[in-house]
Amino acid sequence: MAKFPHALMALWALCTTGLLAQAAAADSLPGARTLQLSDASPVVQSAIQTQLAGGTLNRIQQTEQMRKVLYEVDVTTKEGQSRSFTLSANGTLQDIKVSLAETPAAVQQTINQRLNGGRVESILKSFDDDDINYDVKTVAAGGPARQFTVEDSGRLASIEIALGEAPPDAQKTIKQQVADGQLLSLEKEFDYDGTYFYGEVLRKDGQQRDFSVGLDGKLQEAELDLSEAPVVVQAAINKHLSAARLESIEKSFDDEDGITYDVYAVSKMGREWTFTVNPKGTLLSTEVTLDQIPEAVQKTIHERLGGGKVRDIEKSYVEKDGVLPYDIYAEKDGKEYNFSVGPLGRFLGMD
Repeated sequence: MAKFPHALMALWALCTTGLLAQAAAADSLPGARTLQLSDASPVVQSAIQTQLAGGTLNRIQQTEQMRKVLYEVDVTTKEGQSRSFTLSANGTLQDIKVSLAETPAAVQQTINQRLNGGRVESILKSFDDDDINYDVKTVAAGGPARQFTVEDSGRLASIEIALGEAPPDAQKTIKQQVADGQLLSLEKEFDYDGTYFYGEVLRKDGQQRDFSVGLDGKLQEAELDLSEAPVVVQAAINKHLSAARLESIEKSFDDEDGITYDVYAVSKMGREWTFTVNPKGTLLSTEVTLDQIPEAVQKTIHERLGGGKVRDIEKSYVEKDGVLPYDIYAEKDGKEYNFSVGPLGRFLGMD
C-alpha cells in the first residue's frame, strides 16, 4: 500500500524544481504570500523562533501544497549560513535543509557511495511521524542532477531514474499510464515489500496522478478521483470519511487481495490516516495509532518487537481465527516483520 511518504516525495520534487527559488523573488506559487513573523499563528511563531536559535529571519512564505497549508521559512544562522525549513499549520517541523556533515554516519556512507565523482547539491531532512528520511539531490560529474532518498538507518529507500532505466515490461506499463500526458518523475522504490517503480504523470486535462508498477510490469496502484470509483465505493468512502478531508484514492491491484481502494484522508485535527474498501464498498481495514489500540494488544506488540519499529497498524474488519485482528507492519533487525494480534492481545501469527 502506498503511504504518505509519496506525498512528501512529491513535495520534495516541487521544491527542487526551482519553484521555491522563484518564489523568493515573487509570490509565484499558487496562493503563496509572504508574511511577517507577527502575521503567523502563535504556534508557528514559536516553532520559527525555536529553529532560529539566535539567527536572522529572512523570509516566511505561506503556501498551500497538496491541499495543506505550509510555511516555507528562510533564515541565516548565527554562524552565517543560509538555512530553510518547512512548518505545518500546527507548527510541526516537516523538513529542514542540512549539510552532509549533519547527517548520521550511516547516511553519509550511503550518500558517498552514490556520488560517483559528483557532488551533493542539497539535502532535505524530512520528518514523517517517527520516520526520518534524507532527500538528496546530487550533481554527477559532467552529468545531470539526480535525486534519491536515504532512511535514517542508512538504507537506500528510493532513487530517481529515467524511463529507459526501467525493464522493458515496466516501461510498457508506465507508458500506458502516461498515455498522452507528461511523465513528471519516476523513482525506483526499495520498499520492505519489494522493489517497484513509482511515477507521477501530468494528464492532458491538467490533473496530476501517481501510480506504481512492479519489476514484472504489472500495475500495482493507480491514483483516481472519487468520481472515477464505482458508486458503491464512493458511498462507502464518503461514509467513512465523516468530517475528514479526502486526500487521495489509490486503486490497488493485488494478486492475493484482488482490487481494493486505499483512501488517504486528513482528520479535522490534522491527523493523516488511511482506510481500505473493496469493490463492493465493504470496509476492510482502517489505520490506527499505537495509543488507539487496547493495552493488551500494545503489550503483545512490544513483546514481539523488542527493539524493533512499528511502521503501520491496521485494524482489520476481516476475521482471522474467529476475531477481528490488528495487523502490525513493522521492522526488526533491519528486516520486514509483520504479524497479527487479536483484540485481547493473543498473537495470531506472522504474515
